[in-house]
Amino acid sequence: MMLTSALSIDHKVDISIKDIDLAGLPKPTVARISRVFTLKQSLVIKKLGIIEKEEYGDIISRLIKLLNANN
Repeated sequence: MMLTSALSIDHKVDISIKDIDLAGLPKPTVARISRVFTLKQSLVIKKLGIIEKEEYGDIISRLIKLLNANN
């Protein structure tokens, strides 16, 4: 899914990344769960950081709810 530091936030589909230092992000960032895409592994240049398991679980849960809401 898309990560962005855009100033306009939609709380229905954007989830703030809590620990930007751990995630390797330079400024406050949100995961925009309404923008899901795939990327070839060969296009990945490097890993920037990680997010905590709990936060990852929250993001995935919200994504599943969003997908189910459209059925």
